[in-house]
Amino acid sequence: MLLLIGVFEIRAQSVRLSILHQFTAGVNDGASPYSEVILGSDGVLYGTTWSGGTNTAGTVFRMNRDGSGFSAIHHFGNASDGATPFDGVIQGSDGFLYGTTFNGGTNGNGTIFKINTNGSIYSVLYRFTNSPDGSNPYGGLVQGQDGALYGTTENGGTGPGTVFKISTNGDNYVVLHSFTNSTDASQPFGRLVQANNGLLYGTTFAGGTQFVGAVFQINTNGQNYSVIHSFNGFSEGFSPECGLLVGRDGWLYGTAVSGGASGLGTVFKLNTNGSGYTVLRSFTNSPDGAHSYSRVTQGVDGYLYGVTSSGGNTGMGTIFRVTTNGADYSVLYSFHGAGDGRIPNAGLFPTTNGIFYGTALMGGNTNAGFGTVYSFTLVPVLNLNFSNPSAPSLTLTGFVNQSCQIQVSSNLINWDFLENVVLTNGSAQIMDANAPQTVGRFYRAVIP
Repeated sequence: MLLLIGVFEIRAQSVRLSILHQFTAGVNDGASPYSEVILGSDGVLYGTTWSGGTNTAGTVFRMNRDGSGFSAIHHFGNASDGATPFDGVIQGSDGFLYGTTFNGGTNGNGTIFKINTNGSIYSVLYRFTNSPDGSNPYGGLVQGQDGALYGTTENGGTGPGTVFKISTNGDNYVVLHSFTNSTDASQPFGRLVQANNGLLYGTTFAGGTQFVGAVFQINTNGQNYSVIHSFNGFSEGFSPECGLLVGRDGWLYGTAVSGGASGLGTVFKLNTNGSGYTVLRSFTNSPDGAHSYSRVTQGVDGYLYGVTSSGGNTGMGTIFRVTTNGADYSVLYSFHGAGDGRIPNAGLFPTTNGIFYGTALMGGNTNAGFGTVYSFTLVPVLNLNFSNPSAPSLTLTGFVNQSCQIQVSSNLINWDFLENVVLTNGSAQIMDANAPQTVGRFYRAVIP
């Protein structure tokens, strides 16, 4: 009979981050992706770069989820085309990609564009003229429940910025609201979001009663406009530069670039009627993260996920997650610049299998590189139950439908295959029949 000396358990949340593409600023590539990528209905990633490409005015690109097949399907900067898109694209219900450029167009004030997923069909739906229609759309578009496209311009209109509506064929452009410079909101940077009540919600960088930003609502016909929250400029944060997330609980979630307990920005929530404003996290710089310019997203595990553009262990930005009540906050990854990228200004795109996709504005091949596209996922947490020594069990918790491989080792150097598992409901349990016959036993979960 063998004497069991010990079975050891490793319980640590690890992250696997993979670099899918490193931008070179080449004529067939692009540079400086300010925006998030999306996963199209064809399983391909799509995004934009702010600069680079044939005309150094930015690109629309596509690539496979493993980083292969990268292609710049459109180069901005041709004649009245448009230039320098800050935000990414969305995929409409018709399968086309839609987006905005901050500059370019006939009047140099930005455009709204439409493009096929293979780049074969490109058209400018609208060229901004500044007044009274608006200019310089910093944020992207959202497709409403009615099929129309909605967005904002940072400038122009009869004041500092507008909310607009346009059909997918470019007809019927309408200004739904022109912001003012009084206690009204002003200078919207982020894209809009439509809540379950049918109203559109957005944020502004300035304006409000304290002139440091606000959250507003508006109907799709321009009626029922109101500022539902004005930032106070201190403890609750101020000057949000991104749009909001409608959580699965119906609340609105967002980030503020500045303010909070340390002055480095916040993650916040509020109800769609403006009540219940709560700071979920005040960033503290190191190792916490600082200054989030992007909206948060919600994973299949219910957590909110986001990025900060600076702070963390290296000062080059972080990936974080936090519960919707703010009770559990953790930094999942700190960027290093060379290799993985730095200054992640764009939000994360979540998938149902627990993989997230994102971009870094700079870094990559070198610390001074031109940005990256990356993916990351959490390796499931392992829990060992050894209450029955003859049949110890391993419980894994992670994302719903996440696949992983369980490996074992007796020396933490050589690892052997134990079993492939799928966390069908976010967890799985397996038995290790050989554990009672082993002097030492270590386990790890590996994402294929």
